[in-house]
Amino acid sequence: MGVPVRFGLAAALAALPAMAWADGVWLRAQLRGDMEVPPVATAAQGEAEVLVDTATREIRWTLRFRDLSTPLSATHFHGPAATNGNAPILVPIASKLDRSGVIEGKATINEQQVQDMLAGRWYINVHTPGHPSGEIRGQLFRR
Repeated sequence: MGVPVRFGLAAALAALPAMAWADGVWLRAQLRGDMEVPPVATAAQGEAEVLVDTATREIRWTLRFRDLSTPLSATHFHGPAATNGNAPILVPIASKLDRSGVIEGKATINEQQVQDMLAGRWYINVHTPGHPSGEIRGQLFRR
């Protein structure tokens, strides 16, 4: 599927106050059609960076993607699941892109969800009308 897209998202989240993220863990996902289950043929691709504060259970994310086949219809965190499985929606991310093609947000999750996320059992799925079950997907792993 070519060279992974690198958007340098860590710089945007690095500006967060250091004290607030003393217990932070960085996760990353490469978003591609061949990661969908079943795989999707698409030119779309992207990257996600997620910072998990293990003390407060707050997660903050930045997603960037491009070349979707049709406009974005929804984006979610799903889990728990391995890379070859599907799972229910756990946290909604967004239902539209801003003009820059970036989605940022935050949420608080429960302790079990933190453990599943840190263990690589969460993924991000980007849905479009052309691919309602997902056009691109990426499993979250520690950087």
